[in-house]
Amino acid sequence: MKKKIDPLPLREFLKTKNDANDFIYLLEKLSADLFKKNGKSFDKLLSQDLSYEVGKTLKSVAEGTGESMRNKQHVELFFSHLKDITSSLPVIHVIVAVEPTEKVVSLIHNWIYNNFKKLMLLDITYDPELIGGCVVSFNGKANDYSLKSQMSMMRNQDVL
Repeated sequence: MKKKIDPLPLREFLKTKNDANDFIYLLEKLSADLFKKNGKSFDKLLSQDLSYEVGKTLKSVAEGTGESMRNKQHVELFFSHLKDITSSLPVIHVIVAVEPTEKVVSLIHNWIYNNFKKLMLLDITYDPELIGGCVVSFNGKANDYSLKSQMSMMRNQDVL
């Protein structure tokens, strides 16, 4: 690649660890389709096999590399680099007290980006025993902001 791939435009599609796994699978499928007998061109792959938004974003990211996507080896290298970048994104583990909706995931993801200015993936787990709040861990450090831990702390201090 002439220029480094900027994964930031993929932020709308890569919010969770599951999104990243699905995206890597999609890139593997696109790469395989590229080299099938009578394989499709890069533009056809993007326009026929993906949603409009994902195709448009991938095309924009590809254009940013400065490589011709008419060359199948360049396309394969592009997909390979995207897979490597996606699989190496940092993951923040969050345990929440309520089943997270897509809106909640987006809110958390946007908050992380706005505060750290870096694309990170969420690995969200639901645990109703937390009662409220969440537990956040990253790079081996965890902070417990759950109501359960606050109540336990208050019990230990004979406040409750």
